[in-house]
Amino acid sequence: MEFKHEKTSIKYASLLQRLAAYFIDVFCLGLFPVLFLLPTLMPVIDYETVSMQEAIRKIVWGLLNPYIVLFFVHWLYFSIMESSKYAATLGKMLVGIRVSTPKQQNISFRQANLRYFYKIISYLSFGFGFFVAFTNQQKLTLHDKWANTVVIANKK
Repeated sequence: MEFKHEKTSIKYASLLQRLAAYFIDVFCLGLFPVLFLLPTLMPVIDYETVSMQEAIRKIVWGLLNPYIVLFFVHWLYFSIMESSKYAATLGKMLVGIRVSTPKQQNISFRQANLRYFYKIISYLSFGFGFFVAFTNQQKLTLHDKWANTVVIANKK
């Protein structure tokens, strides 16, 4: 489905393409930490020499630490890749879509950051920000609207 936008024809990415790209990215980002990162971050506790309070503190920190690291990995991955010359994450590249401005220019690192953090609001609103894409022809989510971005199919 193509739409006219400022003298050029834009083919917007379908919701299925966007979802497939996201699952590919999450799989890639989840595989690395599970195999390599998590074992190094989990605490080693000698329960015979450590107090219960210290053991609980180490366990809680050991559980939170990977999430803190994963947050930064996800944030940098999405922001750097979407603002790169490819304008896409690995998942988006494999599916054949990319993120751009409405004028089909690559987005800045600032825009990619805004898009990422606005996406968190979409998650925290029980997915409402994603369901907005069903209400417009461009398939724009709230984070796309707020960051002034679109997700389009690559030209063939």
